[in-house]
Amino acid sequence: IEQVKESAKTTRRSEAVFPVALKIQKEMVFRQKDPILVGCKVELGQLRLGTPLYAEGKKDQQDKPLVIGRVGGIEKNKKPVEVAREGDQVAVKIEQNTAQSHLQYGRHFDHTSRLFSVISRESIDTLKECFRAEMSDSDWQLVKILKPMFNIA
Repeated sequence: IEQVKESAKTTRRSEAVFPVALKIQKEMVFRQKDPILVGCKVELGQLRLGTPLYAEGKKDQQDKPLVIGRVGGIEKNKKPVEVAREGDQVAVKIEQNTAQSHLQYGRHFDHTSRLFSVISRESIDTLKECFRAEMSDSDWQLVKILKPMFNIA
């Protein structure tokens, strides 16, 4: 049974988006455009590689949340890590696809915009089914905060 659970975790890892709220440190902006490199404090949740990020309060032309890219790298104390938890100070590399490459720090968002993970109903269901043990109570509270931002019932 454990092997089945582990294989389900492995196959569904890309669907799982863990909740996170980041505060950009104004004095820790290393690169402003593709790839964006900024120093952040993890305010809530947990930051993981591959997490899509949204700039709070910003919208695109279709009036949808402005997704600025995916987490391509996380460094803590100059060492790469896969997960950063609440309270950690980390450097974050935000990789962008071609549709996002025009977005840059200072023009489309800045240190006043908090960054949140982009969640969906599918990602929440995946967290419930496969990653419940890796989620804390404060992570679930953040999911409740994020749901209205993305119009999730």
